Amino acid sequence: MDRDLRIVHINLDNLPLAVEVLKNRELANKPVVIAGNSERGIVTSCSPEARRFGVRPGMPTKVVKQFCRDAVMIRGNEDEYSKYSDTVTDVLLEQAPLLEKSTLQEHYIDMSGMDRFQGCLQWNRELQQFVKKETGLGVSFGLSVNKTVARIATFEAQPLGAKVVRHPEIQPFLDPLSIYKIPGIGDKTGAMLEQMGAELIGTLAQVPLETLEDVFGKPGHVLWQRAHGLDDRPLIPYKKTKELYREQLFQPDTIDVDLLRRTVTRMVMEMAHQLRLESKVTSCIKLKITYTDFETVTKQSVVAYTASNDILIGKTHQVLDTLWQKRKMIRLVAVSFTKIMHGYEQTDIFEHPDKNKSKQQAAIDKIWQRYGTKSLTLASALK
Repeated sequence: MDRDLRIVHINLDNLPLAVEVLKNRELANKPVVIAGNSERGIVTSCSPEARRFGVRPGMPTKVVKQFCRDAVMIRGNEDEYSKYSDTVTDVLLEQAPLLEKSTLQEHYIDMSGMDRFQGCLQWNRELQQFVKKETGLGVSFGLSVNKTVARIATFEAQPLGAKVVRHPEIQPFLDPLSIYKIPGIGDKTGAMLEQMGAELIGTLAQVPLETLEDVFGKPGHVLWQRAHGLDDRPLIPYKKTKELYREQLFQPDTIDVDLLRRTVTRMVMEMAHQLRLESKVTSCIKLKITYTDFETVTKQSVVAYTASNDILIGKTHQVLDTLWQKRKMIRLVAVSFTKIMHGYEQTDIFEHPDKNKSKQQAAIDKIWQRYGTKSLTLASALK
C-alpha cells in the first residue's frame, strides 16, 4: 500500500525561533520577534504568540511595538541558524538512503524501495523523533508520490505534524487549497491567476493547458502540471563540497573604495561563474580584509542557495560596507563561498525574471567558457 509513497519533504519548523528558544527556554510561549541582520530592520521570523497580535515576517521592526507592546525583539543570527541546519542535515544523512537539501530549513528524502522492508510512515515518524532527540529541533514532514505534493503536505501538517497523501488522494487534497500553496507561485503570478478567476488549485486545474501556456509561456506547462499534482523532478543528492576562494594582494596598499568594490565584484563573478558551470549553488559568503598593519578581520553572511551574480555581488558589497574600516589602508581582500552543494537556485519558478540581466549573465558565461574570465566583465568590475 505504501509503494507510491516514495518522496518525503521535511521542514524545520520556524528554524530561527526554534534555535532562539533552545538557547533561552524563557522565550517559550512568548511573543518573540526576530529581525534580520540588515540595517533596514525587517522582521524575518516571529512566534505564534506575536502573530496573534498581527506581527508578520517582512514587517518593519519599528512598527512591531504598535501591534504588540510586549514583543521580545531579538537580532537574528543567520550563521548560527545555518550551523543548526547543518547539524540536522548530518543527522538525516546518517538515516536517509537519498537526501536533497533544498534550503536551510527544507530537505527531501527519496525512499524508493524501502517499503519492501518497513512502512514508510512509521519510518518517518521515528525519524521525526530521532531528529528531535539529537538536535532539539522539531520538524514536520509530508509523504507522497513527488516533491511538490510532499512539500505542500508538509506545510499543511505544521506545526510539528505529519501528513500522508496517497496517489488517489492527490487531487482531492489539492483542490481546496490556495494557489499560493504551490511552490514557486509568487505575488505576480498569483495576481495574474486570480484575475483569471483561479484562486484555488482546483480551479487552476480546470484551466486548459493551452490557455496557461498562452499567458505564461513555458512556465504555464509547469503550472498545469503542479495543479494536477504532477512533478517528475528527481532528487539532487546532497554532497558536501570544498569552498571556493579568491584573494587579491594590493601593491601598493590601497584605500580606494572604488578599486576595492571592483576587485570584490570581479572575484565574486568568477566564483559564481564556476558554480554555474558545475551546477552548484552556495548559501554562505565570507569576506576577509587584511590591513597594512596586518590586522585581519572577517565576516560572513548567509543567503538563500544561489549562483546569481546580482545576489552574490549585492550581498558581498553589504558585508564589505559593514566590515571595512574606511580610514585604514588595505593590503589584501579575499572572498570565499562555503556551504556549496549541487542543486538549483531557490526562486519563484513562475515569476518573470529580469530578462536583460539573465541574458547578460548567460552571455558572459558563454564568453568566459570559451575565452577565459579575463575576456569580458561587467562595467562595475572593470579596473
